[in-house]
Amino acid sequence: MALAKSYQACVIVEDAYGTGVLGDNGRGTSEYFGGMPDVVIGTLSKEIGSEGGFVVGHKL
Repeated sequence: MALAKSYQACVIVEDAYGTGVLGDNGRGTSEYFGGMPDVVIGTLSKEIGSEGGFVVGHKL
């Protein structure tokens, strides 16, 4: 995250297996490692037990 910020790069995390499992609140890899990427992509068919997926990011 720090390296990306220093180069003004966008960080995108694909978190299909981390959502609902990793982190203190189950928010995934980003919460586990303590960073907040620009975009998180994940699936709802693994830990969530549904169908589909999601793409979330910050409002600019």
